[in-house]
Amino acid sequence: INNHSPEALRKQKEDGGFLHKRIMHLRIVMLAQLTLQYILLNMIGVFALRIHILVADGKDDGDNSWTWMACLYWAVQTTTTIGYGDIGPGPDFYWFEIFYLILSTYFVGNALTGFAT
Repeated sequence: INNHSPEALRKQKEDGGFLHKRIMHLRIVMLAQLTLQYILLNMIGVFALRIHILVADGKDDGDNSWTWMACLYWAVQTTTTIGYGDIGPGPDFYWFEIFYLILSTYFVGNALTGFAT
């Protein structure tokens, strides 16, 4: 078949439309995957901090200001590696923070690589 025939041109347009749809679908799936990873990682941080607060509640440290929103704020700023330093759970939680920061840094690197490709 001649590559310049109307049938061949129509087939190329249809194939290009199919490819464009597949690429857009792949981008949406990748964005959904990154969003799910981000939410899951933040929820791990929130629940780990809340469990730590419940366990450490028996200690009288005088700081009971850790609401769910404060925990979420801490998890988001730690996950995105912003880390303002305005709030922190204290020295009892440092080992988890180190692990969480390593995991968060991997997530941010993975997300940026995912957007670049």
